[in-house]
Amino acid sequence: MLEKELLDFGFTQEEIDKFLNSHFCSTHNHRYLLIKFKILSKWLSDLNFSIDNIKYVMLSVPRTLGYNIEILNKKINYFVDYGIDRQSVLNSIKKQPSLLGVSMESLPEKISFFESYGFTKTNIIYMLKKAPSIFTYSTDGFSERLEKLTLYGFDKKDIIKMIRTEPRVFCASGEKLYEKMENYLVYGYTKEEIKKMVSIFPQMLYYSSDYIEMKINTYISLGYKKADLLKMIKRFPGILSFKEDFVRDKISYYMSLGYKKEDVIKITSVHTRLLYYSPDYYNKRINFLISLGYKREEVISMTVSMPSIIEFSFETMKEKIDFYNSIGFHDVFVNYPKNLMQSISLSYARYMFYTENNVEIDANNFRKLFIGSKRIFDIYGVTNNDLLKKYPYIREKGIER
Repeated sequence: MLEKELLDFGFTQEEIDKFLNSHFCSTHNHRYLLIKFKILSKWLSDLNFSIDNIKYVMLSVPRTLGYNIEILNKKINYFVDYGIDRQSVLNSIKKQPSLLGVSMESLPEKISFFESYGFTKTNIIYMLKKAPSIFTYSTDGFSERLEKLTLYGFDKKDIIKMIRTEPRVFCASGEKLYEKMENYLVYGYTKEEIKKMVSIFPQMLYYSSDYIEMKINTYISLGYKKADLLKMIKRFPGILSFKEDFVRDKISYYMSLGYKKEDVIKITSVHTRLLYYSPDYYNKRINFLISLGYKREEVISMTVSMPSIIEFSFETMKEKIDFYNSIGFHDVFVNYPKNLMQSISLSYARYMFYTENNVEIDANNFRKLFIGSKRIFDIYGVTNNDLLKKYPYIREKGIER
């Protein structure tokens, strides 16, 4: 009778065998299990659980059949009363059915533990939505995880930020977390560097040593040097999550714009953020630079030499180029784009100083405009601050710089 009921409900024979051979089901008679199955499946169905959701609950936690429906409703209402919308609570149960097995008495204790550590109510609500299994652990388990993270050098602020960003990290044991961090030592990272990387990208604590090695070999196969790659990971550990096809497509995209593959590898090794940009974002940036009077091949050359100019705001870039165009410097930046890093205020002040003192300054001796502050002081006896005060740059809008 029970097996037929389960088959009619949608369980496969393999699922039925697994379910009935569980510890809970094997210690109760079929008549009891059938009654409990009908009660629980109706309750879940009334909460808008699909057949697949219901099967997942029962197969994941067969002992759920033994739970009192009134108590289960109280657990859901506890979270709702805390401030979590009902649908989010139900979604968390669908992801982590063992939440239904958490005792009513322990829920306030767990909430209080997180609050006393420094997590806000908003943080705790997010944790339940993102990683509901956290609430199935004991407070002793929480303490053990926090102790290991503290032992590694994280302070309370670091830990709160990390778990707030990626609460699933807290699902691993303290020993496991410590072990995952130690895996990165073999690549030459210091503990301080690992701590910083984990703070930026806590998800890296999910990765096994085999996974890390596989990712490194994948990037090497695409053309990156291991030494460069390790520096890239230190700055942007999130690239460990990129799939091979994703990185390959990025490289192909930049090549389609006119970059050589070796240039793509070079600029993404130094300016790794380029791997994060969407084609739409990058196209707009390239087209904007072209609109300032540069040819596409010149823009390609400029961005190879100095990839960060892609991130300059349109307003800042236009203002700089307009000024440099007015003094005949337009073509200078095709070969020397790094000079665009200097503030327009300083360039203007130096230019005015030179012209007032009859010092020739044009595209043929442009380097005078960008020499170091010590050298300009040694030659002319003035500091950058002196020049900025004497020749304040006035924007078109009238804002003094």
